[in-house]
Amino acid sequence: MRVTIVRSAVFAHHDPKKLDIDQEYVWMDQGIQTFRMMLVPHKESWKEAGIPRIAEEFISCPVALYQGIHPGSMPKSASFLSVDKPNIIVSSVKKSEVGDDLIIRCVETNGQETAATLQFPSTDFRWNGSFGKCEIKTLRYNPKKGTVKEVNLLEE
Repeated sequence: MRVTIVRSAVFAHHDPKKLDIDQEYVWMDQGIQTFRMMLVPHKESWKEAGIPRIAEEFISCPVALYQGIHPGSMPKSASFLSVDKPNIIVSSVKKSEVGDDLIIRCVETNGQETAATLQFPSTDFRWNGSFGKCEIKTLRYNPKKGTVKEVNLLEE
C-alpha cells in the first residue's frame, strides 16, 4: 500500500537548477499539514463494503445544534433528508441561486443504475427517480408548490 499525503512541487524536479535549501519557496502544500486517514479492511469488494459512504461519513463531520430544554411536540432526533439506497449520496443541500427553492445534489457511487427515493420526513416532499452509473443529479425543490424538477449544475 502506498499513500501520498502532501506534494511539494518545488522539490519534485529541480534538474538542472539546484534549489537553495535556505531560501523560502512559496509553492502549494508547503508548511504545516494536518490530515486524517482511515483504513477500512473488508472481505468483499469496495462496492459491497460501502466504501464511498464510509468515506463521505468520515469527511463530513456531524453538526450538532443545541437548542436548550424547552417543551415541544417534535421528537428529540429526526432526519432532515433521507435516501433509501446506500449507493446514492446526497452531496449538498442549499438554497437556490435565484428564488427560494431548495437545491439537492446527489451522486450514484457504485457505478450501477439505481432507482431511489428521497424524502424530507418532516414534510410531504418525496421524489422517486432513477440514477445512471456514477450519475450526478441536481434537483430543484419548490417547498411552496411542492414541486421537484431535475435541473443542470447551473440550476437551470
